[in-house]
Amino acid sequence: MASVGSFGYEWTANKAPQEHDANPYGLLATKDGIYVTDAGANLLESVSKRGGIKVLPHFGLQYPGFPSDEVPDCIARTEDALWVGTLAGHLFRIDDDGATQVAAPLLRHVTGCTRDSNGNIYLVSMWNNLGPPGMDSPFTGNIVKFNTGSGASSMVATGLDFPNMVTIGPDGNLYVTADSVCPADGSLPFCPNGGTVWKVKLPSENNQDNQN
Repeated sequence: MASVGSFGYEWTANKAPQEHDANPYGLLATKDGIYVTDAGANLLESVSKRGGIKVLPHFGLQYPGFPSDEVPDCIARTEDALWVGTLAGHLFRIDDDGATQVAAPLLRHVTGCTRDSNGNIYLVSMWNNLGPPGMDSPFTGNIVKFNTGSGASSMVATGLDFPNMVTIGPDGNLYVTADSVCPADGSLPFCPNGGTVWKVKLPSENNQDNQN
């Protein structure tokens, strides 16, 4: 439909200090078109139904001199905005006024996100250390719930082993991939069975205060 990888690679050719790179990673399909987060080119792109590609924001460097930067990984959409989570541990709101970083202090290194019908976004941090990406450690991953209306955030699940992607299932609960850097045949002692999928129970719409 669209060569977003080639587009991002060409776009970064003369954009120093942005690395000449492309890594289309996150995807959101809507009735209006498709949005792609490019973790290598540090772009949010929109793809039209005809395959035309347009750059929305370019996310600047966060770790100068380190082989990583903002690294937009995931995208979610609410009624009034797009929301992008980054490996640098930040959350951005994208609307007609551009991209604005919002306060979300519980986030660390985001790799996946999704939204529910109540305006909440759930973001996966693959690991929870405070250092730059690459200084990872097992069993520190978590899931953060962010209320886009109030700006409040809370921890939904902790102690996950390298969680990566998340979605909301038809039962209203979260489903999360974990052990995501493990080989298929496992690696003792961290992930003897290889990759896994976890179910994280969420409260029903009529019982929002009792999370499990």
